[in-house]
Amino acid sequence: MADPAKASRPNFGRRLDTTLLVAATGAMIVAVALLAIVIFAQLSLYHVAMNAELARATGIDHAAVLAYGRSADYAASKYCALLLGFALIFLGSAYVLRTAKADYGLSASNKDFNASLASSSPGLVLATLGVVLVALAILTQSQINLSHGSEISPMQSFVDDNAD
Repeated sequence: MADPAKASRPNFGRRLDTTLLVAATGAMIVAVALLAIVIFAQLSLYHVAMNAELARATGIDHAAVLAYGRSADYAASKYCALLLGFALIFLGSAYVLRTAKADYGLSASNKDFNASLASSSPGLVLATLGVVLVALAILTQSQINLSHGSEISPMQSFVDDNAD
């Protein structure tokens, strides 16, 4: 007679996989929502600053407007890199925590270079790549140099105009 405990193990594995997928998806949704709120706040601030600069009565400081535009571009690029990194981490963790096993192999070569990557867990590879991408996105600093002829900085002008 068949052992009922052994018969229920495949069902348990599927339920565990489903639970882990739902948990990873929920965590990803929360991370995306938080990142979306932050990027929306940043882009709104840049938009307000650009509009204030464009509405100045003493003339438009084109360098400041370009700097705000570039800042918004850099913020959006970092957001995309963080989002992709988080997706790789969550997907990798879902693969690592799965009950099924899969081998993974990748190789690249040309006449001067040979490289290969093999793992019994593709989830570890994905999670590692995600961590590297998130670290690079966080540690990379974008520098925007602003030089103009006025003695008042664009942000100081923005603050003074709204003080009334």
